[in-house]
Order: sequence, then C-alpha cells, then structure tokens
Amino acid sequence: MARERWYVGKRHDGKREPFKSASKPTEGSHGHVYKFVDGPFETKGGAIVFAQAWNAGGQTTQDAAERHSRAVRRGIASRW
Repeated sequence: MARERWYVGKRHDGKREPFKSASKPTEGSHGHVYKFVDGPFETKGGAIVFAQAWNAGGQTTQDAAERHSRAVRRGIASRW
C-alpha cells in the first residue's frame, strides 16, 4: 500500500483545502472536486499553512509553508 501524502486542492469555488491521497492526484481521480492540486507536502501542517495563506489572499511556496509550520510547532511563530 502506498503512503498517503498531503496535497492542497483548489476547489471549483476558488477555496483551497488540504487533503490526503495514497496516489498522485490526476484529473481522472480528483478533477471532479478540484481545478488543480499543489503538492505533495511533507507534513499536514505545511499543507494547512499553504491553503490558509492562499485563502487569505496571500501567496506562499510549499517550502515557505513547511518552514512556517515547523516554526509554529516550535513556538517561534504564530499561526497564520
């Protein structure tokens, strides 16, 4: 069984949401739910930060989202 990984999908209403998938998302497997998908992310926290940043009107990269997530876990940064 493949390891589940975290992705962020952009729904058809424009909002982004993190989700887990054991296989790489494709248009056939996830196209009915998402316009497009970013990822995979190393952690759930990175996927959440990425989605929240874009939904709030900001922008970020996968690496920056993962770094921010680690900083929040260590108490160095506040949540998004």
